[in-house]
Amino acid sequence: MCPVAPPERKESYTVRVLIRVFPDGARGNLEKLLGYVLIRNPQFADPKSALPGGGARKGESLLGTAVREVREETALIIEPAYLEFFGEVLKNPEDNHYNCGYLADIEWSECMWMNAFESGNEGEVPFFITCKQMRSGELNPPLLESHDTLLKAFGIDLMTLGE
Repeated sequence: MCPVAPPERKESYTVRVLIRVFPDGARGNLEKLLGYVLIRNPQFADPKSALPGGGARKGESLLGTAVREVREETALIIEPAYLEFFGEVLKNPEDNHYNCGYLADIEWSECMWMNAFESGNEGEVPFFITCKQMRSGELNPPLLESHDTLLKAFGIDLMTLGE
């Protein structure tokens, strides 16, 4: 995938971050990809798994939004240098709302927070799922459809990465 320059801020944005986890010392080596960090989001009547993320605040950069939202929802502190913008899609033409995505590649030792994570967001819980579990259909609850659509719009299919 070719890196894409983040766009100029338009009307409103929701930023989503695909966090890929690699063994220590293998950051970015897709042949060694272990899996992903997602959150379980019970705010829907039918609970779904989701990519960490949320709305950009007034005056906040998209990169700043990605860093803040990942920290708030997973307690991970991701260096901006490890985030790669992968694109944007217009979600709702009537209100000029855009969804955009970033990739964040982290190493396994950076995930040790997960055992002691206490969310300030009611019911949101970060979790790790392996590529093998994802491909076998073990993601329960399933990924929110709009998040899967955003990834696929840019050629990212969680079911085939890390094969």
